[in-house]
Amino acid sequence: MKLCVQWTRKNPKDWEELDSSQWASTPSKPLPSGTETVNNSPGWIHDLCVQGIRFGGADHYAIEDLTDGNGGIRATIWNADPADHPFKWGVVWTILPLAPDPKLGGAINTRQSRVVYTEDLDRFSTPVENTEVKPWSDFIPPAESITRHGIWITDDDSEKHNKKQHEEGWRNWGQHLDPSEVSSKGEVRIQRRQGRYNKPKGTKTFFLYDTTLTNGIHTADNELEADETDIATSTNVGSSIATSSAENTHVWVSVSAQPNQDDWVSGDYRCQIDVQSAMNVDGGYGFRTLNSVAGHFARVNSGITSDLQTFEMVESAFSGTGLKLATTGTIDPTSGAAGDRAEWLLVADNTSGSMTGSLTVRCDDTDSFMDGPWSVVITIVAAGGTYAITGDVNALLEHHQLLAIDSGTYAITGDPNANIDI
Repeated sequence: MKLCVQWTRKNPKDWEELDSSQWASTPSKPLPSGTETVNNSPGWIHDLCVQGIRFGGADHYAIEDLTDGNGGIRATIWNADPADHPFKWGVVWTILPLAPDPKLGGAINTRQSRVVYTEDLDRFSTPVENTEVKPWSDFIPPAESITRHGIWITDDDSEKHNKKQHEEGWRNWGQHLDPSEVSSKGEVRIQRRQGRYNKPKGTKTFFLYDTTLTNGIHTADNELEADETDIATSTNVGSSIATSSAENTHVWVSVSAQPNQDDWVSGDYRCQIDVQSAMNVDGGYGFRTLNSVAGHFARVNSGITSDLQTFEMVESAFSGTGLKLATTGTIDPTSGAAGDRAEWLLVADNTSGSMTGSLTVRCDDTDSFMDGPWSVVITIVAAGGTYAITGDVNALLEHHQLLAIDSGTYAITGDPNANIDI
C-alpha cells in the first residue's frame, strides 16, 4: 500500500512516496537522547500519512504488511516518554484497500479500524466507530527492526515542514482500482455522480458548500452554507483543533428560505461528509456531543440566531477518513415557520496532550450533502393536450420517484436533465 513519509530535515521537503513493502528498508536513526543535531539525511520521521490519516508528532512509528492477502497494512504509532506527553498512548490501525461500501450504495470508501492503548481510559470513554480501547499495559511494541522514531524540533521548524506538504487525502489511494474509477488527477471519482450513495426517498437534498454563511448561534472554524445546486469544482475545507480539546470545526446551514417548510415531517434527517484527512482526532468527530462540546442537527430560525430544536446523530463518533453518513433516526421536529433553516454542526475531539489536531472536509461536490424528508409538492396542470409538471422537479428526478399518469403525451417544463444526479 502507498505510504507518504516526510522526513525531519534541516531543509524540509515534501512528502516522499513509497510502498509499504519498502518500510523495513527505509533509513533509520536511533532514538533521540536530546543532544542530536538535525541534518538533511533521512531517518527521523516528521509526519506519516496513509489514506489521509496523518500520524505526525509521535515518538515511534511502525508499518507492517498484513499477510491475509487483502493488501492491507498495520500501522502502529505510540508515545511513551512521560517527559514529552501527559500519559502513555498508542494506536494500532488496520487499514485495508479502498472498496465498495454496501452501506453507501456501493460507493468506494475507506476500510479502517483501530485499537487504542492508553493510560487515560476515561479520556476515551465516548464510543467511537471501529475503535477498541485497551489499557496501556496491554500494548506490545513492534519489533525494533521496523520501528522508526520521531524527534522533537521547534514549533517554527515544524511549521516549515508542514508548509512543504501538499495535501494527501484518502481519494489518492486508488492505485489498485480499475483506471475508470480514478480521475486524471489520480483521485477516486465522486461517487454520487456514479449513482453510488445511500438513496433516500422523497427528500430535498442540499450540498455542502465552502461558501461562508455567518452563524449567529455557534462559533466554528468554518461557518458555511448548503444549497441544492451541485458545484463542479471541489474544495477542501480544513480546521485546527487545540491540544486536549474538542471544537466546532464546521457548521452548515441551508440557504435562505430553504427547505421552505413550516411542518418538518417525521422521518430520518441525514448528513454525509467527505473527510479527506484527519490528524490527532482520536476522540472522534461527528454531529454529537464530544468532550462536553455539543454537535447536532438542528432546526434554526431564518436569521440563524437561535437553535429551535436539536438532535444528535444516532451513530457513534466517526474515526479515520472517508465518506461518513450521519443520521438522526426517525424524529418528528416541532412545526415552526416556513423560513426556518436546517443546520448540521460538526465537532472533533483531539485527545493529544501535546499536538494540534486537524480535520479536512471536501465541500462543493455531491459526496458531501444533507437531506431530509421535507415534503415535495408536484402539481400536474393541463395545457393544450399536453401536461406540464411544476414544483420541485429536482427532488422528483433525483430520487427516482414515479408518477402514475394515464396514457397520453406529457411534457416536463424547464431543463430536468440539468438536475439529474449522474
